Amino acid sequence: MTQIKFVIFLSFTIHSPWFLYSMKPVLQYPCVPSDFGIIYREVSFKTVDGLTLKGWFYPAQDTAGIANEMIGRVMVVPDSLKSPIREYESSTGGRPTIIICDGDGGNMSFSIFYAYHYFTKGYNVFTFDWRGFGQSDPWNIDEDKLCCAEFLIDYNSAIDFVKSQPEVDPERIGLMGFSTGAYLSFAMIASRNDISAYIGRALITDFKDLLKNLQKVIPDRKLVAPEKYPEKLLPIKAAGKVKTPVFLIVGQKDNRTPVWMSEKVYKKLKGPKELWIVQGAEHGGAEGPEMITYPEFFVKTLSFFDKYLTESYPLLFINHGGNMKKLKIRWQRLVSEQETCPRCGGTESELEKAVSILKKSLAPLGIEVVLEKRKLSISEFKKDPLQSNRIWINERPIEEYIKADVGQSPCCDVCGPNECRTIETDETVYETVPAEVIIRAGLIAASQLFRL
Repeated sequence: MTQIKFVIFLSFTIHSPWFLYSMKPVLQYPCVPSDFGIIYREVSFKTVDGLTLKGWFYPAQDTAGIANEMIGRVMVVPDSLKSPIREYESSTGGRPTIIICDGDGGNMSFSIFYAYHYFTKGYNVFTFDWRGFGQSDPWNIDEDKLCCAEFLIDYNSAIDFVKSQPEVDPERIGLMGFSTGAYLSFAMIASRNDISAYIGRALITDFKDLLKNLQKVIPDRKLVAPEKYPEKLLPIKAAGKVKTPVFLIVGQKDNRTPVWMSEKVYKKLKGPKELWIVQGAEHGGAEGPEMITYPEFFVKTLSFFDKYLTESYPLLFINHGGNMKKLKIRWQRLVSEQETCPRCGGTESELEKAVSILKKSLAPLGIEVVLEKRKLSISEFKKDPLQSNRIWINERPIEEYIKADVGQSPCCDVCGPNECRTIETDETVYETVPAEVIIRAGLIAASQLFRL
């Protein structure tokens, strides 16, 4: 799905090689959420050691009034294209809230793209700047350190602040961190018992492993671990005691925090856990997991948050003002005397399931999923049995998206002596097309809608 990544530079700038394991604070915000018509409020909160940090609180909202077409494509919005500032509104009652944690570079403006994919799905989202970053209070940042141990103070203060907000259900807080932000977020679930879900992309084991590996990757840098960082909070030390559900994501080609680091931590986890090794992905930047799999990354992470933060919140009404792109799924099958074959009946159930998930996942991206079903008569079927149980997505056969081969096998009494359609992908032959295959093809097709 690499065809979309070049248009989404808003999100990958913060995870570009310039930032990777090198503290590079950016003090000015190149954009703010209101530039895109996003409802939010600027907040300030105190740390226990007396500093003032800045944050942005995004209430759950639909996409009406948001310049959806610019999210992820434009970093600095010209005045002529800025959306009207919208009055702050929030939903009634406490909602589940996701805190997206900055890494070691940039500031929270670089996370607008990520926040968008969650606050348009019924979640509140909170982002904040570390001391010395953005418009938070100044701090002496040593760019040769992996991070500052004081960031743990900042993070705890941010969580406490979020839990006190009237829009937030304090018992349903999720954390999401990238790279440096991943292990800082892991320290939170290792030291607190009030976090309900954690997602970390590119997690380390400990500083010793990381520094040894980085010395090979960037031999000209002499990075050092932060003083006073509690060793017991490093992932490999803390994993065995963590009870919070954990979802680890790592690029298969990540040479900074290699797959083996996530695997070692994953093996030690005792609670609910998932691991996604993204084939072909690197640590971050344009080849990071979220870029080369877009929008699958957000489908999977939303599914994880839905599972552990809420199963009951309805999808917000999405209104794109007539600018929706369409993902058309067309399916045809034999129907003879109001009956169809078992494999077609099974595919219909799987198709309905897949379309429901795709609708929920793609609506915030401005994509409307449309399902069209067509019946084949017995005479049409006999002319070419392989035309039954066929799926097209945007007028292309599903097998083209997933590199599948078409075959045939004996079926049932409804189909008679005719052999019916099968597809083979990843060395597996399917008679009934499963939902996960349809979803995978649908996401690839969706990504192609954003080609420039």
